[in-house]
Amino acid sequence: MNLPKCVQAETKPTLQLDVRYNLAGFLINIVFSSLFLGTQIPKVKVIWTQAGPQLMYGMIIAWGQWIVALVVTGALLMPVFGVSPLFATILPVGFAGGHGTAGGLTPTYKTLGFPNGGDFGLASATLGLVFSVICGVMWVNIATHRGWVKQERIDASKEVKISIRGVYTVGSRPSAGVQTVRASSIDVLAFHLAVLGIAILIGYGLKQGLIAIESTSQKLKDLNFLSGIPLFPLCMAGGIIIQLVIERIQKINELIDASLMERIASSSLDFLVTSAIAKVDVSAIAVDIAPLLILCTCGFIWNFVMLGCVSRFLLPNHWFERAIADFGMNTGVIATGLILLRMVDPECRTPVPADFAFKQLLHSPFMGGGIWTCLALPLLSILNIWVVTLIAAVVFCLWLLSYFFYFRKHYTETCGCGLCAEEKPMSHSNQVGYGSLQGGGSQEMNGVHVEKEEESK
Repeated sequence: MNLPKCVQAETKPTLQLDVRYNLAGFLINIVFSSLFLGTQIPKVKVIWTQAGPQLMYGMIIAWGQWIVALVVTGALLMPVFGVSPLFATILPVGFAGGHGTAGGLTPTYKTLGFPNGGDFGLASATLGLVFSVICGVMWVNIATHRGWVKQERIDASKEVKISIRGVYTVGSRPSAGVQTVRASSIDVLAFHLAVLGIAILIGYGLKQGLIAIESTSQKLKDLNFLSGIPLFPLCMAGGIIIQLVIERIQKINELIDASLMERIASSSLDFLVTSAIAKVDVSAIAVDIAPLLILCTCGFIWNFVMLGCVSRFLLPNHWFERAIADFGMNTGVIATGLILLRMVDPECRTPVPADFAFKQLLHSPFMGGGIWTCLALPLLSILNIWVVTLIAAVVFCLWLLSYFFYFRKHYTETCGCGLCAEEKPMSHSNQVGYGSLQGGGSQEMNGVHVEKEEESK
């Protein structure tokens, strides 16, 4: 039946297309707003004492990855291939950020004049994930044969293979969450979703405040800096505000369950990745496939050098266990880092699992989709790429100097090379099992759990 043109226009499924293309940008807000909800936020001093070397090493890798991407893009890719300065963000967004960050930043890339940035970010994330799994297992085998880790640590694990397949054994399946409110009052899932909604609302209010500030000056409007900041890091700030308020109100400080929040965030992340990959423009990637491969190859080399050559000098003890976890995280996802760590330390004989969890509390808000990642995009759109490179280099040098003037003195027990450092004994509070890293009565941060220390009465 031939319909009038006006009727045909009205029956087009524009709403379905809008929902599909905006889904990733919405779900990333849920993921980030849940990061700190239900997790008791420890003092910075506690994190620094517990996991200072791990944090220092992770920051050096992350900032170094930014420097590599910026230098390669500015010195080679821009003059030879004519790519946008924002192309430099593809490596850290895809590698350290992953599919979720790449999908969530797609609207920001379009706002800043790089419409294919999200597609390149997803392609980079896929290459990084494959690289982290294949090369990570290769590094574990090399470490075993060279004696960097004890052979029995790998042999002692009877569940590594089934864990890699993504299946829990029957006797060790954790709970997905606990009921913190009575169903007669409100369903526990609805309650947690409402809390997330409030966190997102706070983030939206902060975003509108930034836009209002920008609208007060034409120069700020022309820069498009404040409006170019994505919404999801502001939603994370909203979650932190709610958590800090809850911790100060004794009667409600246990209403939010960290495990249930993690289930909501993980479900959102799964749908986010699926929707983001579904709308990848393969033809856009094919046009600039050469600069993408060059950039990713340089990223591979950087992570290889850090793991194989530099980590043993920067880390005080258990250098390979610490380095392989950050290698998996900075090229793939946090889950990849945990799997690789479990392959070399299945019985949690080292303090590395606990240190890695504490380190993420300060690392995640800034890198791999955090504050700096979101600020770097608008900065590259208004500043010269070499100015942003200088900023990254200054921060990188500060973290590197912290090793020479602080960490080497306070944490390294012998010569400082990491090879002859004595292994420090674990205190009771440092012992974290992989059961607690995956759920069941523990606190979780970005896929990593930290056991609560018993409070003295």
